[in-house]
Amino acid sequence: MLNWSEDCEQDKRLRAAFDIPDHEVVITFIGVGQMPEEFEVAASPSPAVNEVLSLLERKE
Repeated sequence: MLNWSEDCEQDKRLRAAFDIPDHEVVITFIGVGQMPEEFEVAASPSPAVNEVLSLLERKE
């Protein structure tokens, strides 16, 4: 399954191509068919926690 997280223009193009009415919303795609024996997988490396974590101290 692939989430549909495109911008408004891309959404309009998809709606036009498949005649999707405005009262329906595309939220995901479901892939069908046979997978090849080998394929590349996208990977997004996550930053280390200490690069993104901010601790705030509460003043009393």
